[in-house]
Amino acid sequence: MANAAEHSSAKRAVKIIRCLKGQIPSRITEIGYIQRKHRKVSAEVINRDSIGSQSNCIACHTSNPLIIRSKVMETMIAFCGLNCTECPAYIATQENDDEKRRKSAEAWSSTDPTIKAEDINCDGCLTAGGRLIKFCEVCEARLCGLENNVKNCGYCEGYPCEK
Repeated sequence: MANAAEHSSAKRAVKIIRCLKGQIPSRITEIGYIQRKHRKVSAEVINRDSIGSQSNCIACHTSNPLIIRSKVMETMIAFCGLNCTECPAYIATQENDDEKRRKSAEAWSSTDPTIKAEDINCDGCLTAGGRLIKFCEVCEARLCGLENNVKNCGYCEGYPCEK
């Protein structure tokens, strides 16, 4: 196990070994250091089909186990203040999950009967040149935020406004 903590001098590995105090846990999720680092990850996130359990590290962390950055912990706050990374369209797109696209289209078709599963493709409204669901393409708050070059409405001098 080349990436095992006991074979590394990386800071994180040293912290993990120190936390163990000579004990050998039966699973990584029993390590106190790992538990502390993941305590803010909600059960809703862990229970996503693409993750399934806390022991599925590779589902969230990049392929290099020494990189701390986690896709699950990233958020993208839209111009209007919504969290794109919690949006069903964004999740379906990022997971390339046609069943989730179908469910989103079905749920949203009560307000917009023209939306179809194939319309559910969105990389979040802050991405430059990314795919957008049609709601975001015409969103006044998004268009205004782009025009005024702000992170989101909360950073705008004109906030609050009618948009």
